[in-house]
Amino acid sequence: MWEFSSSNVYHGSKVFQDGEWIYFSNSTKSHAISIENSKMSDGSIYKMKLDGSGKVRLNSQNSSNILIKDNWVYYFENHEEPSTEGGTSTYNYLYRMKPDGSNPSKLSNKKISDMLLIKDTIFFRSYEDGKMYKMKLDGTECIKFLDMYAPSMTTDGKYIYYIYTNPTTYNSGIYKIPIDGTDSTKLYEGKFYLGLEINGDYIYFAGDGIFKIKTDGSGFTKIIGIAKDEMPSNLKVSKDKLYFISSKFYTNPTLYSSNLDGSNAANLSETNGYCYITDITASGDYIYYNKSTYTLSEWYRYKLQDGGEEVFNK
Repeated sequence: MWEFSSSNVYHGSKVFQDGEWIYFSNSTKSHAISIENSKMSDGSIYKMKLDGSGKVRLNSQNSSNILIKDNWVYYFENHEEPSTEGGTSTYNYLYRMKPDGSNPSKLSNKKISDMLLIKDTIFFRSYEDGKMYKMKLDGTECIKFLDMYAPSMTTDGKYIYYIYTNPTTYNSGIYKIPIDGTDSTKLYEGKFYLGLEINGDYIYFAGDGIFKIKTDGSGFTKIIGIAKDEMPSNLKVSKDKLYFISSKFYTNPTLYSSNLDGSNAANLSETNGYCYITDITASGDYIYYNKSTYTLSEWYRYKLQDGGEEVFNK
């Protein structure tokens, strides 16, 4: 059995496997390149068994970032509201419900752009000020945790690892802070980096290539080089493999896998023309991801043991 990636365990994602059930958000509207005349979904959270049977809709709101803990489904509800810049914008609010869809409740009135669920605490980044807060699983005792803008964060359950970009130099630092909030430590500073994934003693991240560094700040290594006009994204780590997307300005994006040292890179899924592959999730025996063309957006999964991709949420 393959393991969850660190982002899936603690962040949640649009697809989350819990035993024999898959929970997924059908919110593909934001990914479709051409909204008009496209095949869209209702954005609700569904669950179904791994074989595709027993599909049930759990809510009727546009939702994302699903995570299950202690018989609760935590998730973002995506609400369209007036924007301070004019027009409207979509904002995330944190909710939870039971696995059968009952007892939905809003946990915070803060607009949230990212979260981590660690033990009995939810850590989240506020959309309003970009700072990190924490609160109990029921939404009580909400306090500021980190007075620093952290656009990317992850955890190994003991430390929170995050990226901070200096607004003057634009260099990015990778930091870690214990979940009790004591002293933060800078691990590395360099060019702008995207995403953080933890696997064992290493942090993996993307920039003008794919890199790794030990959780104590040593052993910085570039493990995969990327062509100058390509952009790696959606990096995920599951047990002994890396998964990522590489594309030339979103043209012909390709899903790759490689060993943790960057060797044996292999093409798992590719597209033709202007298209997105997004929302990679490593969960159980599968890699899940969304493919969007001009008029169609669908969820796929790739079986890690036998290979081959299929649309899984028909």
